[in-house]
Amino acid sequence: MTNTFDFAKAQAKLSTLKAGNGFDGAAISKLCASIKTRGNNLDIDIHAAAVAALGRVADHDDTSGAQALLNAMPRGSRAKTLAEWCLHFGNVVAVFDKRNGLWTCKLLPKDERKPISLDAAFKRPFWDVEEKVQAGAFNLAALVAALIKKADKAVDEMSDTDRAALADLKVINAKFAPAEPMTPPAGTTGDAADPLAMA
Repeated sequence: MTNTFDFAKAQAKLSTLKAGNGFDGAAISKLCASIKTRGNNLDIDIHAAAVAALGRVADHDDTSGAQALLNAMPRGSRAKTLAEWCLHFGNVVAVFDKRNGLWTCKLLPKDERKPISLDAAFKRPFWDVEEKVQAGAFNLAALVAALIKKADKAVDEMSDTDRAALADLKVINAKFAPAEPMTPPAGTTGDAADPLAMA
């Protein structure tokens, strides 16, 4: 079931922060301190569950734990980053279905899998992986090249208009300076590392 936001509870919580015609600064600070404590505890729980889920993958090729965790992530959390972490460390491909708001997980093909190191996964929480990705430079050329690669696979099904647009895209791509090859992160290979493949 899709996580839904409870506006009624949020309104009730908001009312506890009011003081007269405004809001109570002390009450806000108290709530923020509580959020920090609960957030730290939640990070610990999520990381423990994530590593354990990869343990199930390593022992039984079972992705149900990873799928359950992704679908349990609170709204506003970095579920997509967690999905990338699962792929990076656990050979788990997670796909988000926008129609029903749910994640589904499966394993990479056997010939694309790498050994799973729970120790390495434990030492790199998923939010740390996100920070490493954000620190890298944005590579527009690589993204355009990846889009062309995906489009080429479906060229036989395209309309004349789409084929013309693809040709134009290739002309644009040729204007880029030679880009560094797209190197998948450790633990991923092939299309699963495609930056356009993740919802």
